[in-house]
Amino acid sequence: MVKLGDLGLARDLENSRLTASGQTVGTWRYMPPEQITGQENIDGRLDLYALGCILFEMIAGHVPFEGPDFATIFDQHLEAVPARLDILVANCPAALADLVDQLLEKKPADRPQDAHVVSSHLTTILSGNTPAKKQRPPRTVTFNSTAKSKL
Repeated sequence: MVKLGDLGLARDLENSRLTASGQTVGTWRYMPPEQITGQENIDGRLDLYALGCILFEMIAGHVPFEGPDFATIFDQHLEAVPARLDILVANCPAALADLVDQLLEKKPADRPQDAHVVSSHLTTILSGNTPAKKQRPPRTVTFNSTAKSKL
């Protein structure tokens, strides 16, 4: 069994005040929109968003949102929709692409409720007993903050 973890936790014993009050703390490429915007009522679904970013990176070979600086990356986390994994990666199962899409939803309420739900979906995907691919409306994919195209 492989376990992944990037809890973003580290402590510098030489400096007890690494961050100022009110400062956003986290790994830019994996940070959910609700953490970026400083929402107060966050729950475990922020970790599910980060898991979606990690799964996307493992499957596609790159993070879902890239840019030269944190502001660009934050803007993409807030506004952009990454390309579907089953379009980027030829052998990616549609059910896995669907799950990653759900994990990367901008609103926490639109993500799976908890890690047990995600685990159940992954178990089903790994077993090969996934439902037929559903027809979806076209998605708008943002490649940068100024260019959009319909898929």
